[in-house]
Amino acid sequence: MSIGCIAVDRHNCVQAINLKYLEYSKLKWAPVVFAENIDQLENIEEDKVIIYITKYKKITLDYDLSKFTEVVIILEQDSQLDVSLYPIYSKYSWQLILPESGAVFNGYVRGLQDDSLEFNFYCDQVASNTKVLLDGKFVVNSGYNLKALGTIKMYETCVSSSSELYLKALHEDSLSSIVVSPQLEVLNSKVKAKHGSAIKKINEPMLWPFLSRGIAIADALKLLKRSFLKGC
Repeated sequence: MSIGCIAVDRHNCVQAINLKYLEYSKLKWAPVVFAENIDQLENIEEDKVIIYITKYKKITLDYDLSKFTEVVIILEQDSQLDVSLYPIYSKYSWQLILPESGAVFNGYVRGLQDDSLEFNFYCDQVASNTKVLLDGKFVVNSGYNLKALGTIKMYETCVSSSSELYLKALHEDSLSSIVVSPQLEVLNSKVKAKHGSAIKKINEPMLWPFLSRGIAIADALKLLKRSFLKGC
């Protein structure tokens, strides 16, 4: 059993605990925040965190997680976490662990970039009757680069579970380097799994609905990018 801590700041641990399921995680030591005290996220000065949602808790996380470059999320039985990450920049790594039945995760990642970005998502979907959705959309401005990688591993034990993994990018021109790669590792035939990716360059037909109404091209670009990020 690995050890975690709840930290007031980077130099002071106020409580040490035995944290279940940390053996799946690449973070063996980091500040830990539970559903019961989710507001503590604001006080953490580290750039990494473990978010632990205990049994039967259902949380919609409105807090901006963009200050954390490494995040591990662990969901116990029949818990649920809905979380959005926007805006994002630089480099991020998320790991999701669903070791108990009935857990649900809905994640929405949105990137409107003024810098190059790398986003890595990895999920261990271990238990039965669990659900995972990761929907990532990125707008890549001219001259910047994007690397968005996602992997969901559905174990033999995750019977009657479902997963959806989508990574999409919209870019201005060929000056950018873009890699999007959603992957599923499915070890059980009694599951539902979907994944998809798309990369689209902004062109005149996409801007025409705005330009035909007298909107300047600069404003049309802004509207198109925002509608892409907000759309389904």
